[in-house]
Amino acid sequence: MAKPDDHEAAQIRGIVLQAAFDELVDRGIDRFTVERVAKRAGVEPAVISSIWVDRRILLMDAVLSSSESVIPIPDTGTLRGDLSLAIDAAVEIASTREGRRQLYSMLPRGRDFDPTEVQRDFWDNRLIAWAVTFRRAEQRGELRSGVDPIAATRMLAAAINFDVLFADNPISADYVEKVLDMFLHGVAR
Repeated sequence: MAKPDDHEAAQIRGIVLQAAFDELVDRGIDRFTVERVAKRAGVEPAVISSIWVDRRILLMDAVLSSSESVIPIPDTGTLRGDLSLAIDAAVEIASTREGRRQLYSMLPRGRDFDPTEVQRDFWDNRLIAWAVTFRRAEQRGELRSGVDPIAATRMLAAAINFDVLFADNPISADYVEKVLDMFLHGVAR
């Protein structure tokens, strides 16, 4: 069998990443398998293993690729502007049942947690990526001293997603505005 050219390899990679993300959303991280992804993508498991080596790497690539394209990190020039755009994207995702399923797919499902720690790595990567918003705000002089960008990101994400995570409800725009106002009051200079 001939090795695929760069274009074909990119197509295969895209198809497998989408299949992996869809499998994750449908089955959850605990029941995610390379074999099921291969079947969904219409490729042999060996093709997947030759690109990603193991399940953990495929999972991380699928969730990070998806999250970066769904909720990009804005740079409007102000902390309020950046957070507003990011929160708007999160609210849009959480407004649909499918969007909430995507979020739930990266949450632990009880004692049978994923031993590969993909969930933790995913959230660590997203927190690090999002912390840049607060670092830029700090450089512009918008943050009070001592604000930890990672802790601030965690606090805001938890507050914004409360209704989704604990009540399986969409996020209300009124609630978001209140959370953002309170949050900015606490971190802004």
